[in-house]
Amino acid sequence: MPFFPALFANFNKEVEDLNEPKVANKFNFSNRVVVKRNTGNGLSVSTTATFDDSISGEVEAVYKSSDFGKLTVNQQTDGAVIAKAKLTTLADNLTVNVEGYSNVSYQNNGDDTLKVSAQYLQDQFTVDGTLELSRSITTSKDKKEATSNVNSSVVLKASGGSDGFSVGGVINLNPQGENKVGDYDAGFRYEQDNFNFNVQTAKKGQKVNAGYFHRISNIHQFGLFGSLDRSNNARTLTLLNDYDLDSNTCTRVSLDTTGVARVALEHSLADPRVRVNVAQQLDFKGNSKFTASKFGLGLTFGDY
Repeated sequence: MPFFPALFANFNKEVEDLNEPKVANKFNFSNRVVVKRNTGNGLSVSTTATFDDSISGEVEAVYKSSDFGKLTVNQQTDGAVIAKAKLTTLADNLTVNVEGYSNVSYQNNGDDTLKVSAQYLQDQFTVDGTLELSRSITTSKDKKEATSNVNSSVVLKASGGSDGFSVGGVINLNPQGENKVGDYDAGFRYEQDNFNFNVQTAKKGQKVNAGYFHRISNIHQFGLFGSLDRSNNARTLTLLNDYDLDSNTCTRVSLDTTGVARVALEHSLADPRVRVNVAQQLDFKGNSKFTASKFGLGLTFGDY
C-alpha cells in the first residue's frame, strides 16, 4: 500500500486545529454577530458585526467554481477592500494554486500580492513550493507623495518517508535581502490511523515544538503541544481536549503550564437556525482564584 508523507506544513496540523480559533470559531474571544447565506449556485455572502471598544464590520462575498477556483471580495467598515482570486489545477498528484490579493483603503494606501504555489505528492515523497511577490503603497498625510515597496520570497518544503514515518524541512529564501536565506527548519512525524506525533524546529532551530494528537473516537479528540524557546529557556506545555456532548453541542478546553485556561462551548439550533459560541479565558497564575481575562460571545445565523 503506498504511503504519502504529510506535507511539511501539515506535520502539526491536527494539534494546531485544536488550538486555533479559526476552526469552528472556538476560542474566539470577540463579541460578534454573523449572518451567512448560500445561494446554491456557488455564491455565498456573509455579513459580520464585531462589538469591541467600537463597532466594526465586514461584508464578504465568495464565489466557488469547480472550473477555476475561488474569488473572494471583502469590504470592511474601516474603508479597506480586499479582493482575492485563487485558481487551482489538479493533474497526476500535482496541485497548482495561483492567488492574487489586493487590499485598498480609502486613504490611498494599499497592498498587492501575487502568490504561486505548487504541491506534488507521490509514494514516499512530497514537495511544496511557494513564490510570493508583494507591493505596498503608502501615501503621505498630505497625499502629495506615495512610496512603493516591492518584496519577494521563495519558500521550499519537502518531506519523505515510509510506514508512517516522515521527515522534512523548509527553507525560506529572500532574494532582495542581505541574507539570502531567511529561515530554515526541519522535523519528523510518526502517524497511524487515529494518532500522530511530531517534533519540529522553528526560527532556525531557536525553538523546538512537539505535538501529539489522538482521535479517541468520532466525538472525542485530545492533543498535547510542547514548546521550548532556547533563546530564553522558556518551556510551555498545553493540553487540548475537544468533546462533542451531542450532535449539536461541542466543547473545547485548553490548559497550559503558564497558568492560562481556555474554555469554549458551541451549540447549534435548528429553528431558528443559529449557532452560538461562548468562549472564556481564565488566568490563575500563582493563586487559587480564577480571573476571567477574556470573554467572547458569537452568534451565526443562516447557512453556517
